[in-house]
This record gives sequence, structure tokens and C-alpha cells, in this order.
Amino acid sequence: MSKVLCSYSVKNLAYYHTHDDFCPDVATHIHDGFEIFCLVKGDVKYHIEGKWYKLNENDIVITNSKELHRIVVNPNLPYERLFLHVKPEFVSAFNVDDYNILGFIQNRKLGEFNKIDAYDANASGIHRHLSEIELHALKNLPESQILIKALIVQILVAINGIFSKNNVQIKNNIEYDKRIVKILEYINNNLQEKITLGELEKEFFISKYYLCELFRKNTGFSVLEYITYKRVLKAEELMCTGISILEASTTVGFGDYSTFYKAFKKVMEISPKQYLKHKLE
Repeated sequence: MSKVLCSYSVKNLAYYHTHDDFCPDVATHIHDGFEIFCLVKGDVKYHIEGKWYKLNENDIVITNSKELHRIVVNPNLPYERLFLHVKPEFVSAFNVDDYNILGFIQNRKLGEFNKIDAYDANASGIHRHLSEIELHALKNLPESQILIKALIVQILVAINGIFSKNNVQIKNNIEYDKRIVKILEYINNNLQEKITLGELEKEFFISKYYLCELFRKNTGFSVLEYITYKRVLKAEELMCTGISILEASTTVGFGDYSTFYKAFKKVMEISPKQYLKHKLE
């Protein structure tokens, strides 16, 4: 069980600092906002959308609400991490006409430019800001909430600055299987179409049995589970633009509402109608 060294949670944001002497791998999952993860101690590989990053201590990883990810942890070493969960609603008030504070996090290709090296994170002040967030969370004074919000804004501005550098691609040591990345891109670009293992086998000239093995190894999902997750996430996005639940479900390839309802509730842990009601509150 994780030992919680610090926790702080208010509407649309949460901060945690946890430690494990033994930690199993973290199953593939998503968040309903974005996550800033910092490895304090441990031996970790961070898998995101078929690609993976080998992390060093104090490296930062950023994921958004569309990126499925899992964490492979060496159980023989202590595992300590900080992570910050922030929903887009929190930062919308800080955007201005000429600057989108979530510009980088939202506009990347899935599974690309997720890691910030410890050196860059420290030089840009991200580590200092995270430490200050924890300090204010532990003090829990009347002014703590506003100071924490200000620090999160500074972290997001720093992230945009780091990834605007021309040399970021060289410094991100991503490992991946090119075949799986192409298959993931194909799935994400054709969610509205019927996608079967047989069709993927023909499209990519790879045995569907080997494809299934390779896919799970790289993503932590079966092919059909991944397709379902992505269809639900796309439907959620459409629903939030005002499209009806039924139209959103058919647009992303669900054959009937019953199947969509079950899939949505499994992924989002809430029904489509409850989700929309919660969003509108």
C-alpha cells in the first residue's frame, strides 16, 4: 500500500506525493484532465500510446486526457513520485487571446514529447514550484489555495517554454515499435469505420495473432479494448460540443446505443447522461 506523504485536493486539481517500498505495475489508464508526474525514486518505464520512456530520478512526464498510459515499476526498489492532476476547467480563466497555457499539452501528437529531462525541469523552475506546492499544501493556510494555483500556472508556462526549444526531439529518448505506432494512428484516424482484426491484418500485412501479442505488449490493451477506449473518448469530446449522445455514439462507430452505454460506463465509470449533467454543473 502506498504511503501518502502529502495530498491536496480541491475542485479541478489535486496533488499527491506517495512512496512504496514495493509497488506492482500500474495498469493502463487515462485521466479526465492532464497529469504532471515526477519520479523521485525508483526504476520506471512509462508507456504512453505504444511508446515508452525510461525515466531517471526527477524526470517529468506529462499526459493529457486522450493518452492511454501505464507504468512498469521495478518491484525490487523503492518507488516514490509526485503527481499533479489538473482539469482544463481550472486553467481556462488564465488563457489570453495570444497565449494558450495548455497549448503544448493539448496539441502534441499522442505519445510524443511527453518527457522533460530532470535537468530542464530543474533549470525551468518546475521542481522548485512542485516543492512550493507541497509546502503550501502541508501548511494549509487560508492563502494556500491561491498560492498553489499561481504555482501551477507557472509550471504550465514553463512546460510551454521547454517544448518550444528546437532541440526537444533529440533530448526525448522514446522507444517504440514502428508497426504498433502506425496501427495506433490508423485506429485513431478511422474510429468511425468498422475496424476488425482481419482488416488490420490485411492493412498492415501482419498476422492477427502476432498483432494481438505485439499490441498488448506495447500498450497494455487488447486491440479491441483500445478501440473501445478511443471511441468512448471521442464520443465524450463530441458530446461536450453539443452533439447528442446518440449521434456521438454512432459517429464514432458504435452500432447501437446499448453497446455504447456499457462501454462508456466502463471507461468513464459514469453513464453518458450523468457525465453531461456533471459537466454542465
